[in-house]
Parts: sequence; C-alpha cells; structure tokens
Amino acid sequence: MRFLEDILIVFRRDLKEYYRWKLHLVFDVLFPLLDVILFTLVWGSILGGGFQGYGMMTKENYIGFLLSGMVLWTFVRHCIGGEFTHIFVEEKHRRTIQYLLASPINRISIPYGKSIMPILRATFNSVVLILVGLTLGFVFGGNIFLIILIISLTFLTFSGVGLTLAALGAWREDFADMGWLISYSLEISAGIYFPIDILPANIKNILMSFPQTQAVQAMRMLVIQNASLVQLLPFLLPLIFSSAIMIIIALFAFKFVERKAILVGI
Repeated sequence: MRFLEDILIVFRRDLKEYYRWKLHLVFDVLFPLLDVILFTLVWGSILGGGFQGYGMMTKENYIGFLLSGMVLWTFVRHCIGGEFTHIFVEEKHRRTIQYLLASPINRISIPYGKSIMPILRATFNSVVLILVGLTLGFVFGGNIFLIILIISLTFLTFSGVGLTLAALGAWREDFADMGWLISYSLEISAGIYFPIDILPANIKNILMSFPQTQAVQAMRMLVIQNASLVQLLPFLLPLIFSSAIMIIIALFAFKFVERKAILVGI
C-alpha cells in the first residue's frame, strides 16, 4: 500500500509541473490531429492511384492500418521522447535529485510514478486519433482486452528503455539526448506510416525480429483481421520477454544512478 501511495506522490508532483505550461494540452491535441490528417490524405491519394498488394494495407482499410500503428506509437513516443528521458536531468539542473533520492519514499516508486504522466498523455492522444479516425470512416475491430494487452506490453517494454535513458541521463546527459534519435529510428523501423512489406525481404526479416515491429504487426492483425489470441501469440511472447528484460535493465540503471548521486554526487 505504501508503494502505491509513494507512486501517487511522485505523480502528483509531475502533474503540477505539467499544468504549469497550459500549451501542453494544445500540443497534445494538435500533434496527433495533424499526423492522422496528413498521413490519411497522403495514403488515400497513393492507394487511389493503384498502389495495392503490400502487406495488410488496402484502399478500404488504410485508415485502420495507419491508426492502429499510430495509436500504439503514441505510448512508445511518450516513453522515449525527450521530455520523459530528461526527467532526471531536469531534477539535476534544479539541484533536487539528491533530495528526491534521499526522501523517505520507496525508491522503486520513483520511476513508476514518473511513468503515469506519459500513460495519461498517450491515452489522451489516442482518444484524439480514434475520434478523428471515426470521422474519416475508421471501423474499429478486434477484442478490446487484447488491444489493451498489446498496448500494455509495448508500454512496459519501451518505458523500460525510456527509464534507462532517463536514469543514465542524470549521470551523463548525452544518454537522455539519445531518446529522440532512438524514438525516430524505432518509428521508421516499425513501419508506422507504411507497410514494411515494401522493403527488401532481408531487411523486412530483420525488422520483424524487433519488438516495436512485432507490436505494430500484432495490433494491425487484431484491428484489421480480427486475429485471435492464438494467432497473436508469436508476437505477444517476444513482447512479454522484452518487457521483462527492459524493466529489469531500467531498475538496475536507476540503482546505479542512485548510488552515484548519494556517494559522489552527479
């Protein structure tokens, strides 16, 4: 119980920081709105010109194809984007990180508490995307519980990546700055805005071994093809393994930085 209370303490602190800049809300609506309009217009024109036969994207379902990837990616983007990977860098610049680590709250509750705001912002972005998609003709498919499962496993995997970069960034700020590069690289390799089937077979096979690509493929199979749990298992099992590994790495990174901060300062 104390662990959950400590998580809420960290979250309330981040929430106050978020609302100090009211334009956060505007941008959290504007960016996903522009994304979905831009890419649906582009792919609507491309498919209207006869570009067919690659992967699951067709002229009839291309809105669902794009939205299924974009909704999932909002959670990843908030996990490894600049704001999240710089959370401890900001604490360091304010000279509050030592006080945070020396406070009586549970140490593990700090990274988990820091994860709540990205979840809420990603959920808000996803709602905006879906509402816009519905006006464009998006037809929702798939089991809602399986959708939540895929999103949860994806979030756990990449929140582990983000927390690792955030923790190491408090020690060496260059690690935090890598978040943007990693986010962009993962976004391209996952095939969010295009079917990876257009790539050469050897490159496609390599990309399909990455967790971000497996997560996007699983989401699209569910939303577009209404795949069952059995059909999704080849994608879900690697995600479960990846999420466990990345969370463990993040906790070790956090412990490493904690020792650095308390013993020698950072």
